[in-house]
Amino acid sequence: MFTLLVPISYAGFGVGHIAFERLFSILGMSGGATVFNVYLIGQTAPCLLGVFPYLTLRRNGGLPSDLDPADQPL
Repeated sequence: MFTLLVPISYAGFGVGHIAFERLFSILGMSGGATVFNVYLIGQTAPCLLGVFPYLTLRRNGGLPSDLDPADQPL
C-alpha cells in the first residue's frame, strides 16, 4: 500500500512496479511487476464496471436519491 502513496509519479505507477519486483527478487521469485499490474486491475475494474448500472438507473430515474423521502421504504 505504501508504494501506491509515494508521490513520485502518477498514482505510484512505476514506483509500485519496482517495489514489487524488488520484493519478489528478495524472495527469489520473478514477475513482481506483473503481480502489481494484476493488483491494480483487480482494484480498479469493479469501480469502473459500477458506472454502467449507475448510468442505467439514472437514465431510468430509479436512483433512491431521485425519489421523495416519503416514498422510500423503511
